[in-house]
Amino acid sequence: MARNAEKAMTALARFRQAQLEEGKVKERRPFLASECSELPKAEKWRRQIISEISKKVAQIQNAGLGEFKIRDLNDEINKLLREKGHWEVRIKELGGPDYARVGPRMLDHEGKAVPGNRGYKYFGAARDLPGVRELFEKEPAPAMRKSRAELMKEVDAEYYGYRDEDDGVLLPLEAQYEKQAVQEAVQKWRKEKESRGGGSGQEEEDGVVAALRQRDSSGSESDSQDAAGRAGVLFDVDGVLLRGRSVIPAARRALRKLLDRDNNFLFPVVFVTNAGSCQRNDKAQQLSRLLEVQVSPEQVVLSHSPLQTLDDFHDKCVLVSGQGPVTEIAKTLGFQKVLSVDQLRVQHPLLDMVDHNRRPDLSSSPLKTFPTIEVIILFGEPIRWETNLQLLIDVLLTNGSPGRAYEVPPPAQLPVLACNVDLTWMAEAPSPRFGHGVFLLCLESVYRKLTGRELQYEALLGKPNLLTYQYAEKLLRLQNHNHKISTIYAIGDNLMTDIYGANLYNRYLGQQHAAMTTPTKLVAQGTGSHVTEEALVSSECRSILVCTGVYNPRSPPPEDLQLDQDLVEPHHLVEDVEAAVDLLLHRESI
Repeated sequence: MARNAEKAMTALARFRQAQLEEGKVKERRPFLASECSELPKAEKWRRQIISEISKKVAQIQNAGLGEFKIRDLNDEINKLLREKGHWEVRIKELGGPDYARVGPRMLDHEGKAVPGNRGYKYFGAARDLPGVRELFEKEPAPAMRKSRAELMKEVDAEYYGYRDEDDGVLLPLEAQYEKQAVQEAVQKWRKEKESRGGGSGQEEEDGVVAALRQRDSSGSESDSQDAAGRAGVLFDVDGVLLRGRSVIPAARRALRKLLDRDNNFLFPVVFVTNAGSCQRNDKAQQLSRLLEVQVSPEQVVLSHSPLQTLDDFHDKCVLVSGQGPVTEIAKTLGFQKVLSVDQLRVQHPLLDMVDHNRRPDLSSSPLKTFPTIEVIILFGEPIRWETNLQLLIDVLLTNGSPGRAYEVPPPAQLPVLACNVDLTWMAEAPSPRFGHGVFLLCLESVYRKLTGRELQYEALLGKPNLLTYQYAEKLLRLQNHNHKISTIYAIGDNLMTDIYGANLYNRYLGQQHAAMTTPTKLVAQGTGSHVTEEALVSSECRSILVCTGVYNPRSPPPEDLQLDQDLVEPHHLVEDVEAAVDLLLHRESI
């Protein structure tokens, strides 16, 4: 029996070797890194391990997996991390880069490594398991008399009265009493001047008034300088804070760290999402309920929010595509004449012929008047793609009058405003779902096939476009009393939108600062001129990538996109949003 078994194993070994030489069997990763003698293959196996780690880190964020599954996942991640270290050592031995020194690190609290015990690290929901959180909780120190330095640490902005002006009551009262005090001081000075027999020249009197006002306003100037040095935070939503309607475990912990004792944000905070099927009020209420923090509509930027700044199109007849109350959304943004795809379908019942069960009744009376469409607004992916693709092509090839036959040659293209170019987004499913960007690719392909021309966009909104980040920075400044934001931290999970957009905006900010010259942009305070809008731009925008959403190192960017690789390289790579908040708090010395 033993001899027959040895023969079978020998035959099987020969068969597998032959299949391997013909390329029919996928090469397996060696058990030991020392068995690999080729640098490209060692790099390949390291990338494979990183992709496996990223996948398991995303899975372990789900606290509903159960204690045993979470512990198994955490063990597997630690095993893969050790294996990755072996391959990095082997790559260095083969003459490759030293990834232990130059590679991106997964950071956690205060910019340090992910917390662990004796080299064993805990990720995602594993940190909240029984017996794990206690490992990192320190014994309370015995009560001791505090030193003067320790007492001074508890002196915050409220102690000095810096927040006394936030209620809008104190400033008007101060202005009233300041005016009264100046008048009394001037009258007293006049009486003293007259009693000495001297005249009271107007220039000298103006100097006294100016000195009094300068003395009384010195405190408010220092407050303005303090406010101007604050940082701002831009949070992506899907894949960073939420997965569909489920909250990522680290999200609530992260946001609680950004609140003061009155449950107000320590920094200006804006939630920037490429979602566009609802109003800002509804999104703010949803975030407040799920994240257990108070989020106002002024802290929310949806993909379509910057449309309200495009005044040139507000008085034109626009056709809107998407799902949700897109007609009401367009009117809220300032558009006056709005038509939906459903209205167009009812007016022209013969245009939508794919689904026989949905064909309108031809006897129904259509709209009496249907104006010529002048602009197309694409809010987001529609529910029925075939209907929207067909009717949008009809509008484009008939110059806004889809009841007519196609024009030959094709007419000049109507303006198209597209919101949200995300190819994919992260929900409860284990893999990303199609986004509006995939629908746009379909529309572009059909238009190119029928006309031989590329579909042109009048404006692209949502991340990664600059207009969205400019609009978000404006909201950050409004929360900071219209003072400059020192640094913007943009936290996201998508290389193609969140990281690319933040890095692109960081490059834009650098160009703005390089173009500005102090003599032409700023004027001395004494002249009474205002600081220009360009002087309020932030110093930098730092991108932070989390591993709880779309990001997957084994999924490279599409090859047909001409991308600057520097723009898809994050400034920081962290495990989750809590680690991102710890990082920015450490950088801001909070």
